[in-house]
Amino acid sequence: MADSLSQLVRISLEPAGYLLELAEERANLTLKALCDYIGNLRIPQVDLQAVTRAFNEKGGASVLIAPLPTSQAPAPARSQPRSSQVLHGDSLQRQQRVVRWNKPSLRGRTKREVDSILIVDTSTMMVKMFQEAFEGAKVETRYASQPRVFFEAISEKVPDLIMVPSHLGKIDACLLSAKIRLDPRTVGTPVIMYSRPRPRYEIVQAFDSGITDYLVLPVDSPAFRKKVVRVLAQVNKMISSEASKQGGGAKKTPADRPTIPTLEALVRKVKDILAVPHILDRILKISEDSSAGAKELAQAIRSDAATTATTLKKANTVFYGAGAQVREVQQAIVRIGFGEIRCLVLGMSVIKQFSKEQQSNGFDRHDFWRHSLATAILAKCFAQKLRLPSAEEAFVGGLLHDLGKIVLDEYCNPPFRSIVMEAINQMEPILWAEKRRLSYSHIDVGAAMLKLWKFPQELQVVVGRHHTPEAQTRETAKEKDLMLARLVYVANIMAKALGIGSGGDLSIAELPASPWVHNLSRLSFDEDCMGQFQKELAEISDFLGIGPLSDSVSRTGEDLPTVVYIDPTHASRPFSIIGIHLRAMGYEVHQALAPDNILLPADDKNFVTCLRVDHYDKIEQAMDKLAASLGERPQRLVVILPEEERKNTADRRPPAKPASLADHHTMLCEPFTVEQLHNALEAGS
Repeated sequence: MADSLSQLVRISLEPAGYLLELAEERANLTLKALCDYIGNLRIPQVDLQAVTRAFNEKGGASVLIAPLPTSQAPAPARSQPRSSQVLHGDSLQRQQRVVRWNKPSLRGRTKREVDSILIVDTSTMMVKMFQEAFEGAKVETRYASQPRVFFEAISEKVPDLIMVPSHLGKIDACLLSAKIRLDPRTVGTPVIMYSRPRPRYEIVQAFDSGITDYLVLPVDSPAFRKKVVRVLAQVNKMISSEASKQGGGAKKTPADRPTIPTLEALVRKVKDILAVPHILDRILKISEDSSAGAKELAQAIRSDAATTATTLKKANTVFYGAGAQVREVQQAIVRIGFGEIRCLVLGMSVIKQFSKEQQSNGFDRHDFWRHSLATAILAKCFAQKLRLPSAEEAFVGGLLHDLGKIVLDEYCNPPFRSIVMEAINQMEPILWAEKRRLSYSHIDVGAAMLKLWKFPQELQVVVGRHHTPEAQTRETAKEKDLMLARLVYVANIMAKALGIGSGGDLSIAELPASPWVHNLSRLSFDEDCMGQFQKELAEISDFLGIGPLSDSVSRTGEDLPTVVYIDPTHASRPFSIIGIHLRAMGYEVHQALAPDNILLPADDKNFVTCLRVDHYDKIEQAMDKLAASLGERPQRLVVILPEEERKNTADRRPPAKPASLADHHTMLCEPFTVEQLHNALEAGS
């Protein structure tokens, strides 16, 4: 890069200081590349505004960018080279040794203390994360909700560090970061962009726009602090605080650590703080009254002005084939349907009880409700396909299946926050971390909340059994209630596979090889189902006030390998969860039922074989069959084992990779995170 820039950029050491000269034709030169080039030369006290002025000048430019004090100007000497020698990389250091000028280096200089951080975001989550990581730091943390506010803020005071999310609604964050880099006031200010895992090409685009570093969320406080400190060190700055040096706050004593309440104490706390909404109470009573109809439901809805307005707005949308405008709630109920509007109002009443502001790093409440809504719509779709009379209950059960998580996040936050981060760091479901740290889980909390609010027994069963619909427990449940729990279980896994929202973890797995799963063989999920699902998702999301759906994490646009997915147990399940996930992410997938009977992609050498084996001791046999089918053992291979294989090891750890797999082969054990799967496929390719 230096060689190409040397034809466009000339930096020479003159008696007055460092002179920057730019060629007339420099269409391919970016300001970031120019600043990086100058930074690599380690020139002290560069005037970045002068650099920016030179860059913005049309035609050739010649600007003094780092004047030298008279006392430091290189004095004429017999051994001194000519004054206008061009400097490139180590040639600068060689020249400085000749003139015996001691340039202040970053190591030798005292780091300047940071006193202002500016964060651009629509939520205050990153502000809280920074304050938590640098507890006690003497830093002003400012927050700008939109770019206009941001540029007003830097007019008042130029920050020492800028942080921006990769997505700001309709605003192009890369364009914003480029403007920050070109603004004379912030041209030298480091910029950190952050987001949940995104496709690799998007991160490359972000770096091309001029950011200093990229932060992938969720991340715990130590990792966040390390990233920020490293970025600031690049510009010779530091956060001054004894607390930050010690790892974020003084060491807590046992008395300072938050106590974990019992389940009973937590429910009592919620009961004392969170009163049951009047409209929710009335809707639940109507649900239990078989004689209640549209008139009674309309009276309940009219008791809440906001719900009334939202209901009428929904009834007049194109989604319901709006004809004449509906002005009465009872007419809206007739158009939408008694059961559907009852369920939607129930869901909206519960959602309103919780703040949308993020409390825990790694647990995004907007993503949480998006995942819950996706699960609800899928559960309702599956109930309709099986012609069950309880499609509306399946919707409510899907919407509230993870209610316990948001209750824990709201009313048991410090312990729940550490549980979320532990699950992320261990790459495991939140449920496993809950069972290690608590005497209960979000399942128990959710079921207790529905019981407190007097929801129907069938919905209490759904929430309490949505992770274990086939397990035998001391409490007996009706078969129809267990069927609803099974549908929500499948819908929950399917929503994760489609990558819509997040329940706090992104773990996926195939459906278990259980008799009850085989009984759901009539279920399907084709393109028509996907189209209807996406329409309902957008429409109902607006009604419930969840907000616009986030961009898909599809990796379309990257050079993705074709995946040959072999699953001998697929015939016992209605569909392949991993196959659906890979297609949703943009991969081309060829599926097969046996390793000795596969159809390879035509004229496509860029493929990865993904082999699912139901038992650890069958890996060698499956590999032999695969080798016989392909003519040789595949070079690009990912082996997947079911969750049952974890139970044979301590702490649910996956078994060790067998000797039959080469070093470049990868083995995963369900459930695994989306990131683990994609990393395995990239490693295999």
